[in-house]
Amino acid sequence: MNPITLFNKIFFPETSPVRIAFLRIALVATWMFFLKPIWEIQDLLGSHLARLTNNDSFTDPQVMIQALAGLLGEDMVRSPGFFYLVVYGSAVMGVLALVGLFTRTSLFLYALGHMILVTHAYSYGEKHHPEAIYLLTLMLFSFAPCGKAMSLDSWFRTRRGETQHWGPTARSSLCTWPLITAQLCICMAYLCAGLCKLKIGGLDWFNGYTLQTYLLQDGVLHDRPLGVWLSRYRLAGIVMAVGAVAFELSFFVVMFSRRSRWLIFPAGIGMHMGIFILQAAPFFTFMILYSLWIPWEKYICLDAGIEDQASTRVDTAPPTKTSHA
Repeated sequence: MNPITLFNKIFFPETSPVRIAFLRIALVATWMFFLKPIWEIQDLLGSHLARLTNNDSFTDPQVMIQALAGLLGEDMVRSPGFFYLVVYGSAVMGVLALVGLFTRTSLFLYALGHMILVTHAYSYGEKHHPEAIYLLTLMLFSFAPCGKAMSLDSWFRTRRGETQHWGPTARSSLCTWPLITAQLCICMAYLCAGLCKLKIGGLDWFNGYTLQTYLLQDGVLHDRPLGVWLSRYRLAGIVMAVGAVAFELSFFVVMFSRRSRWLIFPAGIGMHMGIFILQAAPFFTFMILYSLWIPWEKYICLDAGIEDQASTRVDTAPPTKTSHA
């Protein structure tokens, strides 16, 4: 098969917008009500305003903060008014993205706003990475027709009779590429994590003492008694070290084998939940993003809407020409 044809078949098949629309709602709702609860917006704003007063710790401005400073000026980017706008503006955009009003624009601004907040928080020395791919996924969705179904935009358009390009029966070749791209990013993140352990840690990563040290440090720091207790056993450290690298290096198999997902996804959930229980490291975003592999359009009941729109298409279809020999 021609490489370009194969590429288009993988990334741009003509599919229903239901899957990406459902994932838009699920991921925005999860971020808004679980990962970064909207009712804690005052605490979120307060944390960023407090950082602005600590100039000595602003030692490692992230690329996005540097770009914004170059575009708008450092005084503007590091002003309280700017963060009032970003925090409250993101909240409004999140609600619009959730209900699907001006869907793509609101989702883009929602993801952008939280990217700014995350990169600002990580400009003060300490950096983590659970949020990056999650927000990148939301950003990718904003460049796809994620509002063509299960949105107010879709409801308004179908009410006006635009059923060919809107609603659950619509078809588009632009619904799949953001899913595949986000999936590849997750695979690359795991692969890089495994390779870094091999390159930087080497055989020391597998000796058991390394993870014993991490378990003890994090267990004491974050008050995880089970982690402290488990740090006493070197064998546990060896088993977890080998298991982590094996999982991270083999995760990419889910891109090619559906059966492997029944093993790898539960293993990933177990690993991340174990890390959270033992070391208080929250990788919930990775577990949630496993949902990108689920064919939601097969399980979401939209039969009534599909039948109604299908009948509308038949009724409004032009008459078929017949040949008279």
